[in-house]
Amino acid sequence: MKKDSLTSKDRFESDDRRKIEILWTGGWDSTYRIVELSRQNVTIKPVYVIDSCRNSINYELNAMKKITKTLIDKSETKAEFMPLETIKVEDIPKDKEITNAYEKIIESVKLGSQYDWLARLAKNLYPGIEIGIEKPNGEYSGCKEAIEKFGKLIYDTDAYIIDRNSSSMECIQLFGNLRFPIIETTETEMQSNIFDWRQEEIMKSIWFCHSPIKGKICGYCRPCQQKMECEMQWLLPQDAQRRYYTFKKYPLFQEN
Repeated sequence: MKKDSLTSKDRFESDDRRKIEILWTGGWDSTYRIVELSRQNVTIKPVYVIDSCRNSINYELNAMKKITKTLIDKSETKAEFMPLETIKVEDIPKDKEITNAYEKIIESVKLGSQYDWLARLAKNLYPGIEIGIEKPNGEYSGCKEAIEKFGKLIYDTDAYIIDRNSSSMECIQLFGNLRFPIIETTETEMQSNIFDWRQEEIMKSIWFCHSPIKGKICGYCRPCQQKMECEMQWLLPQDAQRRYYTFKKYPLFQEN
């Protein structure tokens, strides 16, 4: 695991603070939670998983570095930031029980392969780590469907967790070591909070694009489309918005 050198202001004392480990991707959901936590008297320990199959790693890391520095410099920030920890997917310990549970669940629910290594990460390295899964707002959520089909959520402090008394063993294996702070919060509700907190500029620094064009947000990959469809176009620069409208009108459009 690798630690970033960026830390918070010296004025903070962390001994009496509740430490919150959070999986941070640099995208909307997890950054929203980072902003939310920054307003609280807690210590934030961000964790980033390096997946070599993604071509947006450097963009995400740069976004997180910029966001952290900006938040630390804000007078209203109450939280302390620990250095960012990074770990490669291939370095996450194998766990046969978790992988078997994942394979069982995907027999009936469409669920991304990342939930296998997320569960292994949480069980073996970061028990209780937070994950930024939002409440679906018209979009399909494999995670939410899997939990509803195989288990039940209960509220614990400031996040939802798996109810071990009302969930299958597969559900406990896959989600039992994760905390879901925003799983009952929609993207629309998060956007409203961001405006209330006057943190729009922070959110403009996030990275969600899967197909950047010369280092810029593309406007037509699925994450870009989702932001436009949720009336969050303010997150995309004007040229990306134009590409979105062109792509929707001419689906075969490709940027040269």
